Amino acid sequence: MSKSAHGRSRLLLRHEELVNFMSFFKSFPALCLLALPIGLVACAGGEESQDDAENIGEAAAALNCSDVAIGVISNPLIMGDVGGDVSSTSLDTSYGTTGCLERYVVEATSTNGKPNLSAEANYVSLLPSTSLACTSSTLRLATVMYGYTTSTGVWTVISVPTAAPVWNASPFGGSGYCSLSAAKSVSNTYSKVRVASKGYDGVSGVLGLVSNSISAFY
Repeated sequence: MSKSAHGRSRLLLRHEELVNFMSFFKSFPALCLLALPIGLVACAGGEESQDDAENIGEAAAALNCSDVAIGVISNPLIMGDVGGDVSSTSLDTSYGTTGCLERYVVEATSTNGKPNLSAEANYVSLLPSTSLACTSSTLRLATVMYGYTTSTGVWTVISVPTAAPVWNASPFGGSGYCSLSAAKSVSNTYSKVRVASKGYDGVSGVLGLVSNSISAFY
């Protein structure tokens, strides 16, 4: 078995974000085999959410992003007085490697035991400036978040959100703003946490700039 294939077989996908899709397969257990050609998804358990089946494709597309080291921004998560973070923003839209196409990858090490650990991705290219344009935009942010367990040597896919822009009203009565992000609380039992994201237009496929971070605070 190749190193790549071996990496695939060891990935475990927790499908908290995929219940709408997986509920269909739970109803027809035999079809689970069709959804699991590389052992990505379990057909039982998990919490319900409203994410769509598109996430399955994003999980498969970003599978090798937990295997490759080339192109990964990696630093230890060091805590200061109130917390700490590891973050990085893509310099351009040519991010990705052969093993991790069109994904900007940021990794934090030394995450085990850190309080209130979370991972986040943001689309940071120009977003629409009005509520209507924001909520009808075809821009999307595809994100896969991974946690690594040293004792087992296993990367676990812990979240696979595909986000659409959201209009945020100003609490002070002024003009609001458009945002496109994905965030997830992460168990601090993982020794490493990795975020692989892709900002893109769902119609044209044109990529946008993204920023990923892993943070913790007291």
